[in-house]
Amino acid sequence: MISFNSKKSAAWATTALLFILHAAVTTTTLSFTPSVAVASHSTSTSSSALHYVRGDPTEPSIPTKPLKKAATISKPKIRDIKSLDELTYFLEEDDRPVVINECFHSKPSSRRRCLFTHITIPFSFLIAAHRFYAPWCKTCQRLNLHWNRFALEHGDVIQNRHKIPGRIRFASIEYGSETARFITESLKVPGVPTFQIYSGLNKLWEEHGSKTPKSLKEQLDILSLLCPEDIRELAEENDDGILSDAIEESFYDGPDFLNEEW
Repeated sequence: MISFNSKKSAAWATTALLFILHAAVTTTTLSFTPSVAVASHSTSTSSSALHYVRGDPTEPSIPTKPLKKAATISKPKIRDIKSLDELTYFLEEDDRPVVINECFHSKPSSRRRCLFTHITIPFSFLIAAHRFYAPWCKTCQRLNLHWNRFALEHGDVIQNRHKIPGRIRFASIEYGSETARFITESLKVPGVPTFQIYSGLNKLWEEHGSKTPKSLKEQLDILSLLCPEDIRELAEENDDGILSDAIEESFYDGPDFLNEEW
């Protein structure tokens, strides 16, 4: 049999034990402090590593892939020509700064060796390449991809909405009802495709009925490395005078020619 005094003592002991346990649990949960990253230096390596404890607010986020840069968009700038006046203006375009070659003689008997530099040169030294084509010509369509590639390599380029001048200017002349007389009678072009390269108003090179871009590529590569003096000499030697005669005849064919005062 258990007396009331022993029951009261047991009750007091139980109450005291519960109070002690409650105080211990409360102290443990309220004494939490966030941990701080600690740098540990290894003696075997020179690099240091940061160790983070779970729950650290300074722990870095999950790494993400870096953003890709916007792709550079480049396309060639090729002029469309539909008349003799437009062709003349294209060949006599105003002076502009371009990348050309500064020349020096390595040997007395050899051609000049060139270095690239930026200067402003007159139109008579600028190289212009243009092609004659027709929409129904399958050979012209096949060579069109090569023509655009050459224009991208040597000619003016539009890159991200900015014009970058090239060494050689490119133009295309389409054979049609409006340009047939200008192409066949004024410029004496026998057929398409035809490629021509000019320096100013002097013709440097011409090829009719080409089925491959090999000859055109060779000429463009050679001319892009020559200096202005050599280009002018070649143009004066190779020019056939057809364009100069066409420009002179068009001057006399003007509607106001007889009404001008002399």
